[in-house]
Amino acid sequence: MDSTFSEPFRRIFRLNGLDRLAVGPAVARFRHLTVLLTEANARFNLTAIRDLPGIIARHYADSLLAEPLFPRRARVLDIGCSQGICEILLARRGHEIVFGGGASGLMGAAARGARSAGGRLIGVAP
Repeated sequence: MDSTFSEPFRRIFRLNGLDRLAVGPAVARFRHLTVLLTEANARFNLTAIRDLPGIIARHYADSLLAEPLFPRRARVLDIGCSQGICEILLARRGHEIVFGGGASGLMGAAARGARSAGGRLIGVAP
């Protein structure tokens, strides 16, 4: 999935003006997330979007393109859980992340990602 992922990823991000985010470590993390999403989707039917360009455009680029519309230092509810990738970017821009879950699994990864970027977190557990 390496070149079959990185080429469409860079193309879609470039077309959406997100090229600054399509660099080495970020591409690798998005690729890893895509593998996890694809595996989980095969078991649990998490999303109707199953093609690689659709996953990149709808799950990643669309989410990141919405961020400039947020008010300054917004409180963002994380319901998609991107394994910390989008949370890191949001935290670096001063947003507060509200997430559900604990310290393990994908929600834990999201929380650690936001915290590593200096973000403020609010965890909500059932």
